[in-house]
Order: sequence, then C-alpha cells, then structure tokens
Amino acid sequence: MSNKSYIINSLKKRHQLYTGLHDEQIKKDHLWVLKHPLKGSVKKEWTDFGVNLIMSEMGLDQRSAEIEMSFLEHEYESLASR
Repeated sequence: MSNKSYIINSLKKRHQLYTGLHDEQIKKDHLWVLKHPLKGSVKKEWTDFGVNLIMSEMGLDQRSAEIEMSFLEHEYESLASR
C-alpha cells in the first residue's frame, strides 16, 4: 500500500469514527462520506490529523503537508462519489 493510499484509508477510518457508522453501514452506502460530512471543530481535528499523518508518512514539513492535505481532501471526496 502506498503512503497516499494509507493516508486516505486512515482519513476514512477517522471520519467513520467521528460519524459513529459501522463497517456494515458504510459498505451498504458508498456515498456515506458525502452524506455525513464533518463540520466545525471535528473537521479541523480531522484535517490536523491528516496533516500530521502526511508529515510522518511522507516526511514533509508543516506547510507542504497542509498543501498536500488540501489536495487529498478533494481526492477523498471525489473517491467517495465514485
């Protein structure tokens, strides 16, 4: 598994944790990410989690990791709608 796949999978698991959805529920509804968006402080914590994960997995500095996270967020939502 590539770093990027690992990061996206970790973000998905974290998102799932925040929403309280079980594995069976997300398997039945491939649009669950879009139907259960993160908001406010939870969204910020999720984003910070992603930035920290990117820094540790990809060896990027804070600024570069923040930029990468913005791209990954878009990709994450795009993957959910497929």
